[in-house]
Amino acid sequence: MKADLHLHTCFSDGAKTPAEMIRRAKALGMDVIAITDHDNVGGLPETAAAAQAERMTVLPGVELSVGTAREIHVLGYGMDPDDAKTRAFFDSEMEIRRERTLAILKKLADRGIEIAPEETGKTGEFMGRMYLAEALCRRGWADSVRDAFNRYIGDGAPCYVPRRRKPVADGIRALRELGAVPVLAHPARSGISPEALQRRLGEWMDAGLLGVEAWHASHMPVDAERFDALARRNGLLVTGGSDCHGRDDDGGSSRGSHAGIGEKLDGWKTVAEDVQALRARMKEAEQIREKNG
Repeated sequence: MKADLHLHTCFSDGAKTPAEMIRRAKALGMDVIAITDHDNVGGLPETAAAAQAERMTVLPGVELSVGTAREIHVLGYGMDPDDAKTRAFFDSEMEIRRERTLAILKKLADRGIEIAPEETGKTGEFMGRMYLAEALCRRGWADSVRDAFNRYIGDGAPCYVPRRRKPVADGIRALRELGAVPVLAHPARSGISPEALQRRLGEWMDAGLLGVEAWHASHMPVDAERFDALARRNGLLVTGGSDCHGRDDDGGSSRGSHAGIGEKLDGWKTVAEDVQALRARMKEAEQIREKNG
């Protein structure tokens, strides 16, 4: 089985529509994929329709930004985008993104750099720094996305504005309450070593953490193996994903933490078993959600 459980579309900071990502994954021979856009589920209805049209197995997901001192991401699988509580939760996350982006735009404007709000997103309510960086490049204010982040909007840059985020445990708990299966995304990329994860695991599992994305494009093989072993020792799910954003430079030097669909996952040898375990957990969460109304 070939699976990639971490993909982004134009409903967050990806370059392609859900249908385009699904068709690309199908052409590459993928058996199962998941769409996990940042902090919103607005693209999941379109994803479901495209998956049905292409006869492709696509899991509904999201990538939630959490953490107070450090930004950490938690993947959530299986929520219902039509559920009123789910919509309200992610509408709130989108409003936080909007406030932050408008504050960044004001700082840029104070420096004589005018970028329209609509240039910071592509679809729906999403506003993000990747689109803003690309706008800075189009307008000639930066030579590359990396240059835009380094010069203007990256952490510590003159126009940077921190984003309000929930504590990690609160974010995990919220996903569980929405009927999702929470999986810690790319721990090494977030600066979390296996030793540090082991120290925090009790707290996060108590909040409802159910898995670890051990296999990720940014993880060195030795780190992936250690996260895999740690997750299994603690009875957690193991997942893998390329973090593909559908851009030509995914996997290139400027965005080395991302890869093309299905790439950099060769070490993940238990794909079929791990995907089956994840889908079983998603089914359990769905049954609990239906029971609780």
